[in-house]
Amino acid sequence: MIDVEEFRLKFPAFANPVLYPTDSILLMADMTDCYIDVGNRWFRCVKCQELMTELLTAHLLLLNGTPMAPANGATGIISNATVGSVSVGFASAAANKGAFMSWLGKTAYGEQLAALLARLSVGLGYIGGAPERRAFRKVGGRF
Repeated sequence: MIDVEEFRLKFPAFANPVLYPTDSILLMADMTDCYIDVGNRWFRCVKCQELMTELLTAHLLLLNGTPMAPANGATGIISNATVGSVSVGFASAAANKGAFMSWLGKTAYGEQLAALLARLSVGLGYIGGAPERRAFRKVGGRF
């Protein structure tokens, strides 16, 4: 569970308790486990776990909205805009991204979460090799 006051400090866009009530924030934070299982993690950074939950909560709040701050119809990165007779274009998701990463690309908070997930998923470490390479003796105690 996230600390709502800390969430509001980290993400000032959600600081207004009228537009983003505590119940709505907690509801979206509860939904984050359906998308990313932060508890069953492959890394040990508690700060990263909290940040992942908070970023996904902010992402869901923008996409789903609240009763006082309804969601916008179109989402994504704006690629072009026209003022006279109003026209807005959104960048399409890259073909090499998966559906989840494309969905995260719909908000700035989702993009930050995607970057964090990419950083955490790079190289988990080297496994393999002979045990004698860890010390100066060979297997069996010989030099």
